[in-house]
Amino acid sequence: MISNSDNLDDEFKMKLEQYCDDIFGILFEIKIVLDIGSFRKWLKVYHKIEDDSGILLGYQFMIKTLIATLISAIDSNISLGLNEDFTYHRAMRFVGFKPSELPNTCEKAIFIKNIFELAKPLWRARSWRELEGKSVKFIENCISIFDKIFRNYVTLSDQVKLDKEDALKKLAIFYTLVNLTDVHKGMPNGYISSFFTYVDLEHTEHEDIKIRVSKKKSDFFKKIFYGYKYALQFLWHSLLDEKTFEKYVSRMHLAEDWCPPNEIFDSEGDRLSRYKKGKYLDDFFTILKGNVIDPMEEEMKIGFPFNNIFVMSSTSISKDEFGILLSRKPTDPEYNEEEMLESKLYWYPAELVVSTNTFNGVPAFIHLLSGMVVNRRMRGIEDSVKVSRFKHPISGVGNRYSYGILIETISNVGADYSGWIIFFDCATDYSGYGGFLHSLAEKFISSYAEKGMVELIEIEIEREKLLKHLKENIVRYDVKDIIRNWEYLQSIEMKFDEARGVLIELLLYYVLSEKVCEKLIWRYKKDDIEIDLVASAGKDIYFFECKCSCPPDIDDECRRFENKVNKLLEDGLILKKLGKEGEEVNVHKVFCFWRIPHRSKLDIIKRYGMEVYILPDLLRKCGRTIKMDKISFLLD
Repeated sequence: MISNSDNLDDEFKMKLEQYCDDIFGILFEIKIVLDIGSFRKWLKVYHKIEDDSGILLGYQFMIKTLIATLISAIDSNISLGLNEDFTYHRAMRFVGFKPSELPNTCEKAIFIKNIFELAKPLWRARSWRELEGKSVKFIENCISIFDKIFRNYVTLSDQVKLDKEDALKKLAIFYTLVNLTDVHKGMPNGYISSFFTYVDLEHTEHEDIKIRVSKKKSDFFKKIFYGYKYALQFLWHSLLDEKTFEKYVSRMHLAEDWCPPNEIFDSEGDRLSRYKKGKYLDDFFTILKGNVIDPMEEEMKIGFPFNNIFVMSSTSISKDEFGILLSRKPTDPEYNEEEMLESKLYWYPAELVVSTNTFNGVPAFIHLLSGMVVNRRMRGIEDSVKVSRFKHPISGVGNRYSYGILIETISNVGADYSGWIIFFDCATDYSGYGGFLHSLAEKFISSYAEKGMVELIEIEIEREKLLKHLKENIVRYDVKDIIRNWEYLQSIEMKFDEARGVLIELLLYYVLSEKVCEKLIWRYKKDDIEIDLVASAGKDIYFFECKCSCPPDIDDECRRFENKVNKLLEDGLILKKLGKEGEEVNVHKVFCFWRIPHRSKLDIIKRYGMEVYILPDLLRKCGRTIKMDKISFLLD
């Protein structure tokens, strides 16, 4: 028998719409670290350290890293109900803006910026006394808001048999390991994946990827290491019982450096040997994972990447609950004219079509716009087509106009090759035929906009400035060259897409094989049907579709996915292969993405009763024998 019940005691089901574990687990860590008085007392009692001035900078770096991981968690969270728009989506997840650089275009941007602004005094304090005062203020203005939400809206998941405080502590233990104790790149993992990172990627002679840190920053990380290791040891001391702490963490302060210089992926035996000497901070990751995290997961019968320990209430959180984190309007970034133009175009590249003939101006724009609108409706895509209207004032006469359309092009695995086609200087509002073209363009735009099919972006800019900004992108190519190059690039793209798709499937296979699955089948095929991954765990069967990012026609994808699964279940052979023939099973249809989809796409997936996993989150939380920098380079 087959059940599609949505209220299951799942082994590794993570409901994105209710997931809030990372936010509150990290907040628990932050509250411990902001208890400055307890830390300084612990230094005196446990380590007999009276002069702690040399520890301050490293301690502040710990605070900064924790705030960074909190902001990252809020960015990917949807359970708080904060709305986000396309500008935020592009700026935060593709362009990579820091919080202070985000424009105030949606609730999530304002919320994150306010947290960032409230937290900045913590790492700018110049003394322990000043830091203690700033910590009290941050707890009052920020942490207290989350505490109230936790009390009123967050409950324990059904499968967790602990009280809320104990469950919070276990989450904090887990995030302390993966974000703060994983320092195999010479700095905390939580810092590298945050907005404040000082590192970048470069190619080496062997086309390998490595972390590059400038000498100035390298000196900085050497300087803060002393204080950071004491901060980290204090955090572990606060989270573990005395016996466990003494056995596994009591020598942490003896570490001489972050990690071995050239032995990033050495054996566990090597780490154990070095641990006894207390040489590298990174060695404690392996020790604590094997002796604390793994037994904790086994005892709780859960796997941290997959389960919801806590669930956010399905009742919407009142916006008043967020207090000044939402009501206070932070400073908008000041853009010059060029930066403003880039933001209006969502930081996408653009190409100009110079209207040297009538047919390649407004008529071409109308045909392209109409075709895109109709095509989207035929494919069930609800998102509107983005259209830009550029008004070019002509002193004493009127305005000339250019029109643009965002061509959204997503590859098979979700790489974003989108860009604007701008029909330059193709209409006026003061001349006969030019005025007719302008009226014609506006008629089509208005008609589609009234039906919610077009989103219009208005930009006023002089013709010469627009031309100067995009002068290198004017379309004047030989058509034969375009076709020839396009066919060549398409063949390469298809091969690359296929390779990236296989990589995502294998990475998910690796994560699932490390956890609670009884059986795993990669690329299950039956007649003309293929499923990327099929897994079984207890009474649950999981069908996975793996993609780099959510495709624009997600409604069609959901229907195809559902039909494939239904046909396989009707056939029954898959149940036999999984050893579930004749048994009552719960069926889960899961999309696994490399990038978190936009909220509108998640809502469509939810309507079909399907689930979503975000692969980087799973990889970061399941251990770290995978080189995430290389994978990100291939898939981002």
